[in-house]
Amino acid sequence: MAVAIGRILRLGRFPVLVAAGLALAGCSLLFGGKKLPVEQCADLMVDAFPDGDIDITHKSEVNSSISTVTVTIEGARNGVAPTAAVAHDVAVECKFDHDVLSDFHWTKPPFH
Repeated sequence: MAVAIGRILRLGRFPVLVAAGLALAGCSLLFGGKKLPVEQCADLMVDAFPDGDIDITHKSEVNSSISTVTVTIEGARNGVAPTAAVAHDVAVECKFDHDVLSDFHWTKPPFH
């Protein structure tokens, strides 16, 4: 009888441990997983012009609907004078639908 009770107690802990593990895995997906759309768009701008040495100066996010987000990122290029032939101020706009990038375009391109 004592063996049977011990076995039940050990089996009773297993579902609790599994549930705790799944809860922790869910937290890592929520908080440590995918970047926010604003951060994704800023990274895309820097990656799209790798030699531009761009400092991000402004980030904004507008929710058009429950599933659609429009992000605007503005930046300034280091080492480029505001009066230079190439653009000093740059900006991009990204649109996300269900957290998937659906549009990326320069609103202030790096070249005039």
